[in-house]
Amino acid sequence: MNSVSYVDNLITQLKNSGVPLDVVAWKAALACVGWPYVYGAVGEECKPAKRAQYGTKFYPKDHTTIVTKCKAISWDAGSQTCKVTGNCSGCKWNLPVRMFDCRGFTRKILQMVYGWTLMGGTVGGQWNDAKNWKAKGEIANGIPADTLVCLFVYNSSKKNWQHTGFGFNEETCECSSGVQHFTS
Repeated sequence: MNSVSYVDNLITQLKNSGVPLDVVAWKAALACVGWPYVYGAVGEECKPAKRAQYGTKFYPKDHTTIVTKCKAISWDAGSQTCKVTGNCSGCKWNLPVRMFDCRGFTRKILQMVYGWTLMGGTVGGQWNDAKNWKAKGEIANGIPADTLVCLFVYNSSKKNWQHTGFGFNEETCECSSGVQHFTS
């Protein structure tokens, strides 16, 4: 697993060498594979106090991964808050890494590489904000070659936007189920 400084340095090196920004963003996304999923997070460095903040805001009503995947925090039912109850010793994320949810992942990568921030505090908010996109539409015949795309998943039965990630050259990189992952 890569550290925050590794990813930051990779982005700088690739940009300085003239690599197209689509490729820089894709390589940066792949360099984050294995980093933790924390509902509501937008790329902050993973620390118990920050995870407890998100846990208090979202657990147990939304995503339980904040509490169930972190051994340094726990839910205090009496106060209805997450408490820091340990440290990161022995944690697989005990490097300096960033934490994301899916919308925070796309937002942070685009911010680091392109220097602009996706607007919208939810997946649907990002999709619906016209200022975010040059073009929007359905990808009928696969992801266009050599073009980084933000992929969005719409749940037609619930009538809502559920998930986002990146696509590049017929592959995806996204954040769900507790960690950042790559799918070919």
